[in-house]
Parts: sequence; C-alpha cells; structure tokens
Amino acid sequence: MPLSDLKLRFSKKELRNGPHTIRKEFPDLYKQSEHEPHMNYFYGFLGLIYDGINTIEDLKVKMRLIFISSTKQLVVEDQDVEEYLQSAKKKKLIIVENDGIIKLTKKGINLVELCYYINLHNTYWMKKVFSEKTVMFVTTLSLIVLSLLKIIIGFSLGSQGMINEGFENFTDIIKI
Repeated sequence: MPLSDLKLRFSKKELRNGPHTIRKEFPDLYKQSEHEPHMNYFYGFLGLIYDGINTIEDLKVKMRLIFISSTKQLVVEDQDVEEYLQSAKKKKLIIVENDGIIKLTKKGINLVELCYYINLHNTYWMKKVFSEKTVMFVTTLSLIVLSLLKIIIGFSLGSQGMINEGFENFTDIIKI
C-alpha cells in the first residue's frame, strides 16, 4: 500500500490529537542528538521501500534525486545511500534477501506508518494556524494591542504625535 493511502485510515479527531506513543514504541530512534525520525532522509529512505521500491539500485536512483533537490549537492555518491542501508539493517528495520530485494520488517512498517501519521498531524495543524482567517485575526489583534499601547504611552508622555499615530493605526484596522 502506498503512503498516500494511509491518510484514509485516520479520522479528523485522530489527526487533531496526534500520536502520543511513538517515543514509547521506538525509544532507540529518539536520541537527544538526532532529529525525530520523520524529519530526515532516513524516513524518506524507509518510505521509498514502503512504497515498493525494493532493489538497491532503484533506491540509489530515487535517493539521489532527493539528495540533489534538497541538499543542492551535484555529486551524490553511493556511500550516502549505503549509510542508510547499513543503519536500517543495524536498527532491524529492513531485511535484505539473497536476491537483493529489500523488505521492511514489522518494526520498520510501524515506524514508517507512525512517522507518516506525525506528518499528517503536523500538516493538519499547519493548515489551521496558517489559514487566512487565523492570520487576519492575529494581525487585527496585534494592531489593536499596538494601537492601544501607542495611545496609552502617548497620554503618559503627553505626546500628541504618538496619540495621533495610535488613532491612525486604529483606522488601519478598519481598512483591514
């Protein structure tokens, strides 16, 4: 099943609340010095395997595209992909069969699905926070606070210019 089909498994409530168990299920992948698993190329590597790209050569081609587009490196060596391969083997997330076919273990599948769930959760809240309505509300609220602050400071200092500027900012709110 491709990663894009996983979105259908989660309700709006689940996307809103988000996963709370990933640190408990995968404590070895959450070290202080590293980022969370879904925030790096390792997750992209496992996601490609999950999507059905299961030979080392195909993975190298796809990962090379990811590296070049995001790191702006023109030269990507096979070592870069081999590092992820060895790391995934060491963490027991993949199995390499005799004929060169790479498969995710149960732990690897769970990690990819949970990381995708985290990405869906983050996307849900980013859509809410960065919606036009929310941005306009925060902008209006900020203008009101700053205008009132200018007016209050203007009265306390006895500055007519500052008071006028505070009232001008209030008229800007009406324009918005």
